[in-house]
Amino acid sequence: MSLVGGQNYDETADPIYLEETYPMLISPSGTELLIAEGENGICLPFMSQSTAACTLTLIEG
Repeated sequence: MSLVGGQNYDETADPIYLEETYPMLISPSGTELLIAEGENGICLPFMSQSTAACTLTLIEG
């Protein structure tokens, strides 16, 4: 995964690469995905640093 662009990204900067392992759990229905912080404590870009895990939900319709 790499960070290119965004609010804190300088256009002259090189991309920032994340190398991490993230535990994930998919619900039996397949509509929810639980993602925890990485094994080394690195969160994905859409997670806040104070969040240990987040749930993504697929909305059908």
